[in-house]
Amino acid sequence: MDKEGILKFMSQAPYPMGYSELRRRMKVPEDEKDTLKKLLKELEKEGALILIKGGRYGLPKRMNLVVSPAKRTFVVVSGGPRLGSNPEDQLRETTRIVMDAGAEGRIIGRNFWGIPIKEAKIFTNLVAEVMKDQRYDRKLREPRFDFYYS
Repeated sequence: MDKEGILKFMSQAPYPMGYSELRRRMKVPEDEKDTLKKLLKELEKEGALILIKGGRYGLPKRMNLVVSPAKRTFVVVSGGPRLGSNPEDQLRETTRIVMDAGAEGRIIGRNFWGIPIKEAKIFTNLVAEVMKDQRYDRKLREPRFDFYYS
């Protein structure tokens, strides 16, 4: 069992799954269950998997659970984990996850409040840098707001 095997399985999974269901469906033997837990945590930390409500894991690119049903609105994700010892990398990665999931952007609160303005500007630029990536340019397939189109 390795990270690539888990990601391949998750790419074919019909929905996000928790540890127990993943272990059962992947037929992970008893002596490898700790390895599965460790690999899931590593994949989550790397941003290759997202841990959602209910302790279920999913692939960021398939996690359009909020964005897909919201056809006529812009989705902006608010919140995120408290920044740790490597805030620059954490901000880049969490912003990539949000954007890969199909959101139009993100709102960051507690991680920018109460820090020196110079540092907050650096963090803001890091987030903006990720969001400027061309792969996140959205092309509207249908009008989202009818009143703009007559």
